[in-house]
Amino acid sequence: MSKLIMLRFCIIFVISVALLVHNLPYLVRDQVVIWLLDNGAENAELEAIKPNWFEGSITIKGLKAEADTKPALAVNHFNVDIDYSLLSEQRILLTNIALQEANVGIKEEGEHLWLGPLDLNGFKGKEQQEDKTESPEEPSQWSVGIQQLQLSDIDWRTDIAGQKHHLRLETGHLADFYLWDQEQPVSIDLKGALNGAPLVLESSSKPLPDEKSSELKVNLKNFPLHSVTAVFLPKLRAHIDLDLMIKARSNIGSHVSSVSQSGSLRVRDFSFEQDGFQVKHKRFAWDGSVDLGLTGNELTSLVTAGELKLNNLNLRQATNQVELADLAVKSNVSMKGLKQIKVSGLVVDAKGLALQQGKQRVQVDSIALQGAAESQDLSVWDANLANAAFGGVDLSVAGESLISLANLKLAGLALQHTEQIKLSSIEARQLKVQGKGGVFTQWNNINAQDIAFKQLSDLSISQLNLRDSNTRVLLSSERGLTDLDWLLARLTSAPNNASKGSADDKQAKPVRVKLNQMNLKGKNLIQIVDGGVTPAFKTQLDVSRLNLRSIDTGSKGKTSFDLKAKSKFSTISAQGAIELFSGNYAGNWDAEIKGLELPQVSAYSLHYTGYYLQNGQLSLTTKGTIKGRKLDGTSDIRLNKLEVEARDGELSGEFDQKVSMPLGTAIMILQDNDDNIDLQIPLDGSLDDPQFGYQAVINKLAGKGLKNAAMGYLTKALQPFGALISISQMVMDAQEKGSFITLQPVLFKPAQANLSAESTQYMAKLAEMMRERKGMRLNICGKVVEADQPLIWEALVDENKKRKNPLDEDSLRLELPGKLTQLAEQRNDVVKGELSQKLGVDIERLFSCYPKLELSSKDKPQATLGL
Repeated sequence: MSKLIMLRFCIIFVISVALLVHNLPYLVRDQVVIWLLDNGAENAELEAIKPNWFEGSITIKGLKAEADTKPALAVNHFNVDIDYSLLSEQRILLTNIALQEANVGIKEEGEHLWLGPLDLNGFKGKEQQEDKTESPEEPSQWSVGIQQLQLSDIDWRTDIAGQKHHLRLETGHLADFYLWDQEQPVSIDLKGALNGAPLVLESSSKPLPDEKSSELKVNLKNFPLHSVTAVFLPKLRAHIDLDLMIKARSNIGSHVSSVSQSGSLRVRDFSFEQDGFQVKHKRFAWDGSVDLGLTGNELTSLVTAGELKLNNLNLRQATNQVELADLAVKSNVSMKGLKQIKVSGLVVDAKGLALQQGKQRVQVDSIALQGAAESQDLSVWDANLANAAFGGVDLSVAGESLISLANLKLAGLALQHTEQIKLSSIEARQLKVQGKGGVFTQWNNINAQDIAFKQLSDLSISQLNLRDSNTRVLLSSERGLTDLDWLLARLTSAPNNASKGSADDKQAKPVRVKLNQMNLKGKNLIQIVDGGVTPAFKTQLDVSRLNLRSIDTGSKGKTSFDLKAKSKFSTISAQGAIELFSGNYAGNWDAEIKGLELPQVSAYSLHYTGYYLQNGQLSLTTKGTIKGRKLDGTSDIRLNKLEVEARDGELSGEFDQKVSMPLGTAIMILQDNDDNIDLQIPLDGSLDDPQFGYQAVINKLAGKGLKNAAMGYLTKALQPFGALISISQMVMDAQEKGSFITLQPVLFKPAQANLSAESTQYMAKLAEMMRERKGMRLNICGKVVEADQPLIWEALVDENKKRKNPLDEDSLRLELPGKLTQLAEQRNDVVKGELSQKLGVDIERLFSCYPKLELSSKDKPQATLGL
């Protein structure tokens, strides 16, 4: 009986256990549904829970929980397989985990964090309350492993802190993750889409041992970067492509880590705006490799090699802007820590660069350079540029081009921080500078050799070569450089209230410039228009050579010069040496001007002398020295066929006063039969004289030049009859006398009009002089003086006695003036006759004046001669 009862009990127990095992999945399924409904789900389903107790697997199908405005939560298929054989070793091996057709969303809303319709933050509060009563447990001895995890058709959506992301996995695979076997590589492969961007990820790693390593290959196409940055950078938009291979190693014990990356990164349609700052670019690409070494959190090494490309960059802030059409940079960079860096194999190729600040804009069509650089502390640099070329450089203001350059080339640039900057050569082609209403200056070629800049204060250039230029010099009525003033007004920034700098800044040491040699060659045209005179002076110079040697702004040494130029048919040459920077200008010069057409400079002559130069040509040779700021030199001047006309009575009168004769008279005296005038004018005076300048030169030309030359010639030509030559001190006196220069008179015996032998010799000298000077005119004035009157009266008395009807004395004295006048006329006629009839002087060059009776004069009887 007892055995029967025991058997019955066993059967009932077995049946009960079987029923429990059979019905447990249904109970659990129902409880899950109830739990989902109790925790926020409005609709909940769980199709089936299918355990396989013998094979160690469980399958869940058709799990779904829904609620309005809540994310989705749906799992079509979930399976877990476990290996019972390892449980005895306290190892839980999940041989296979499969998740298929899952649609899961997580959303943050206020204090709620929704997983599907479930509020995870609500569970967290309950767990925290329960955890307060629990005591800490010792670590478990159990170990977990996953042989394989398979994912397919997974749809995961996240909406947390404003971040909305959508991960769509077509397939996912994880294999060989075992906590008890740390050396076993773990592989993860994913294929799907992240925020609509196709994603492929393949990795193999050892995450558990002290010596960790991983390899990751990621391929991401057209990823919207703004989907990540929208919260903190709402106005940033860009799309990214990644094709990278990343390898990483780290050692927990030594804290040494390394990361290697190779592949490409692409950024397209980038745009960003914040606080008035805007950035846009069409395309950014990096292809290359990066090797990174870390010890703890400190960088120990960084090595990169690759190429960066950038297209259509635009940066803008207020009125400042940077534009770049294309940029390609190749380089190899090596860093040790955050101090030492080395850049090698640097190649930069850029096109369409534009920099704008306010109304000023600099544009460069192309940039190409090759070089290398290195630094031991990131503050002091050594850099070398083998070649650098800039094409199509243009500086404009308010859309108006001011300075342009077709090409600029640098070769052999070596930079040692601010200690020294060296350039083997720099060459600029087709430099053009705009002026007011046209080109100010343009140069076909500028080349400099062996340039060194030390301490940013000492610039030295071995040689500067300039060739083929065209420059205009427009002088305003105030003698300002019109084009230069116009240019500087546009280049100068608007005034502001910024600090003007400290006293030390104002007293900063100027840059010392040393230029061993400067050569100007080729055809160099200089068009000069001087509005400071009326009419405006206009001319064009062609400088074929200008050589300057030993220019040093910090030295008192002499700078030698050599110049050759021409203007139409005239030529200019000069050479010498001058102390340009001593303040004393000590030195010497030797210069020559040939064939200068004087009507060209009539405007200056009219401005300073009141005379217009109708005709004439000038040749000038000058040489001299400057010592102690004093000039000492000479000028040999030849004037050919000079003709002048007084246009400004006041100025010409002042000039005539300085010469003591009209300019025409001086020309008449000085011109030889070939219409040449040769003058030797001393150059002397002090540079410190306030009157030093144009007017001083005019004064010397008038005083020591024309006047002395005229007197010197007359004295020499009439020797020995030139001792009594005089010049009227006042122009009015000269005009009253009819002559500005009084020659030695022709002397007569009292009451006679016959030429003495000495007077005949004198007439011959006068005739010879007048033959040499065809333009000379001679005024002849017969004069009766006190010594003539007694003899003429005596002769008149004798003649009266012989008359049939003599006159009384009173009546006779009425005839005396006529007799005296007749004597004066005879003296006039005899001189004029001697010169014209006997000595061949053209009668049209001899002028007789009204006879002069100066009966109170103590002079000898004479005929005065004047010019």
